[in-house]
Amino acid sequence: MVKTYWRSVYKWVLHFVTGKGEIQRFCSSGWHTASMSFKVLISMYYSKQARSVIYSIIRTPEIFDVSDTTTKVCSIKNISPKDDVVNLNLVHCMHGLRSVNVVIIQIQRLASSSYDSMNEGHIQRLNHLWESIFPNRRRNGGMITAEWGEIGFQGSDPATDFRGMGLLGLVQLLYFTTNYPSKARKVLLSSNHPRRFYPFAATGINITSLILEFLNQQRFHEKLLHTLEKGRTAIFSDFRNGGPSENLDLIEAGTNGVHELYCLFFYEFHLLWEARDPPNVMSFQAIYVDFKRAMRKQFPSLEEI
Repeated sequence: MVKTYWRSVYKWVLHFVTGKGEIQRFCSSGWHTASMSFKVLISMYYSKQARSVIYSIIRTPEIFDVSDTTTKVCSIKNISPKDDVVNLNLVHCMHGLRSVNVVIIQIQRLASSSYDSMNEGHIQRLNHLWESIFPNRRRNGGMITAEWGEIGFQGSDPATDFRGMGLLGLVQLLYFTTNYPSKARKVLLSSNHPRRFYPFAATGINITSLILEFLNQQRFHEKLLHTLEKGRTAIFSDFRNGGPSENLDLIEAGTNGVHELYCLFFYEFHLLWEARDPPNVMSFQAIYVDFKRAMRKQFPSLEEI
């Protein structure tokens, strides 16, 4: 409450001195950047007038219409349509925020898609997970075997572990083991320690759950906006096919950005586990709670900024 009050006072003073509203100031300060998009997002988040707009941008999230939303923001904030620089930068900001929404929706769809033991594509992914960890070893027991316990599944059928996070749990485990094989094997080796054992795959699925929670709490918006901005340079100012947020390659880059955060989280948990050197797996819950608390501090939600 106090923070919000002083923020309002600060905005009023700057508006009085410059004659410009906050969003207008942000969007008139040069070329569009990811930081500009995030500042506009924060400004709208704390604006009473823009609450109806911000609901469709981050509370749902929705794949909103960029042109219509930009017009609404300009109307609410009294931004002249003749102010070309501000309007163009604001359009870019809206495309960035829309792209984040598309990425989040894709991640949510993966989480809600069940692993199907009869789906050949799902089976291939699961086999690829095994091969990425044990490239020179074949399983003896087929798809349902106790051998899956060697990479931290809790039963002989990995499908049961994926029930909570669906296909997303498998996709992110596979992303980690294929893109960072040496790190993944290092984490697996640590997880198989004879004393401080913890289940590698099951822990990875728990971390997937945390990643999804952070996405839904808008804790990754700033990071994703920067990731998308890097990818956007290849299609800069290309609005012929609906703009940057319609570009599938850009959305893939954003989705991979989420998976990169997953890899970061998994490795950070590994480092914390080794640093704590617990006596046994019974310490898992307490250490995982501390890990989540640390990650929340590192990635604050919009209301915590």
